[in-house]
This record gives sequence, C-alpha cells and structure tokens, in this order.
Amino acid sequence: MSRKKTSSSICLSEEGIKKVNIARIKKSWKKTQKEWYESAFVSISTLKCFMSSTSISPDSFKKLSEVVGIEDWHSLVNWPLSQSFTQKKSKFKAGVGITGIFTSDKKLEVEIALEYLKQLLINCKFVILFLKNFSIFS
Repeated sequence: MSRKKTSSSICLSEEGIKKVNIARIKKSWKKTQKEWYESAFVSISTLKCFMSSTSISPDSFKKLSEVVGIEDWHSLVNWPLSQSFTQKKSKFKAGVGITGIFTSDKKLEVEIALEYLKQLLINCKFVILFLKNFSIFS
C-alpha cells in the first residue's frame, strides 16, 4: 500500500536526511531504533517513512526530529518548491490570509513563524485576537 501525500504532510530533504543521520549516529542508533520511534510515540512504519523521505504528518516529523536531537525541525523539511500555494498570474501581487487558533503553549512557535513571515512579506501587518479579553493587538 503506497502512501498518498496530503497537503499537510511533509518529508525530509536530502540535506535533512544527512543531518538526521549524523544526529542518530551520534546516539549510536540504527535507522529503525526502537527507542527512537517509541520515544516519539510513532510506529516503526512512520519512522521508516521519515528515514526514506516519504511524507508523514508534521506532528510525527517534529517528534522524530526532536527525539533524535534536532530542535530546528523546519530546517529538515523538503519544502515543495514546485507546488505553489499562490496562483501564478504574472501581473498580480499575491497576498496571504491566515486564520487559526493556538494554545498558550504554542505561542512562541507562532511568534517565530510570524517573524519569519514578516521578513518575506511587503507591507506586513498581523492582527492577533485574544478571545479571553476580546482585545485585538497588531
């Protein structure tokens, strides 16, 4: 049975595979080390997919990266350059609209992602709504 890549699944880049292999070798782990997948709370098949650069869920990807000792899991991802999230219209500028809910334990990760977006976007403005206080901050 082959895995179908979903829009929310991610896989290791070639450089990511190298970094993961270096990290696991430092721990003296095999590619399918039981301690690795059990500590990440994933199956051995998910670890095999991860190591073969087959798409898995971002949550599993993050856990496997962190357990092997790589906190900056974003740097390991094979971001799909060929799949554009924007329409290809040469005379139009593109914009981004994002909505979502995050818990306080994810606040730092959200702030990091927003800071990165600020570097990429022109005339960037963020509005964060704190529902508890019903106040809006920019």
